[in-house]
Amino acid sequence: MGKQNPKISVCMPVWNTVDHIEETVEGWIAQAFEDIEICISDNASDDGTWEILRRLAKQDIRIRLNRNSENLGAAKNFRITHDMATGDYMVWAGSDDLYDPAYCGKLLRELESNPSCQLAVCALRRVSRRDDTLIEEVRYHDNYDPNRLSALATMLHCLPRTREAGLASNYCYFCLGLYRRAFVSVLLKNDPDFIWRFEYKLPALAAMCGGIRYVDEVLVTKRIWQQRDKVVMGDPTKPRQVHKARVKWWVETMQCFIRAPVLPWYWKLVVPVIYMPVAVNAAKVMVVQYAYLYASKGRKQLQAYLR
Repeated sequence: MGKQNPKISVCMPVWNTVDHIEETVEGWIAQAFEDIEICISDNASDDGTWEILRRLAKQDIRIRLNRNSENLGAAKNFRITHDMATGDYMVWAGSDDLYDPAYCGKLLRELESNPSCQLAVCALRRVSRRDDTLIEEVRYHDNYDPNRLSALATMLHCLPRTREAGLASNYCYFCLGLYRRAFVSVLLKNDPDFIWRFEYKLPALAAMCGGIRYVDEVLVTKRIWQQRDKVVMGDPTKPRQVHKARVKWWVETMQCFIRAPVLPWYWKLVVPVIYMPVAVNAAKVMVVQYAYLYASKGRKQLQAYLR
């Protein structure tokens, strides 16, 4: 295409994905909606990924490349891909995921038809990264359909508070959707730690700032390492780390909502109050666990447990 300001920016942070990177990039090249740019930042890969990217960039001028001299960590690499983008809309693309050729066109149509919405998402299939075996197809129906839910209900599903309840556990995949880039830019500018757990915070804020549109078609194939890729906060063999990580998550999530300039002031007051039971319940569980262990095993066992 060669346009200076394309409609959609595909932002792809990459590190050592030689087995899948070519298939993923070719999927974006094959999009039916062609007014896109593909912004790829390689985080000092050493497995041949960079060589493949350079070859593909020579074949399509829409591919823009950056290579870090050293591994800067995932968060900084995500920011770099965002800073490379120039489109009105953006998607943070997985470097080993597959996207249907109709992905850009159909999700863009949803956002343009709903000017107040900040995010459009779709159904997806989850497959094993090892051999592409199908694990499950994820669709959002009935009480989990964002098109039918209130902003508050959608937001609560996006955050870990309700992740154990049915399809709410899969709302984290909303981060694979198409965003208005200006919305993401404001959040990144005002919160230096926003990228940490952005797969929860970004869809949650989008829900509160205009809503999320859902397309009930499988347009993304998500490759994962395990059959149930649960979020692990801290080393599960070290309970103290787990409890500290949970507290950190709650505090930083609340800070994120308070800092977000896109969120109306009244939601900044309401959301922490609604989310407060999460912290209270976590504290109760922690106290009960420690008390039971102390009563049944003694002080020495409790000290060993907390190390």
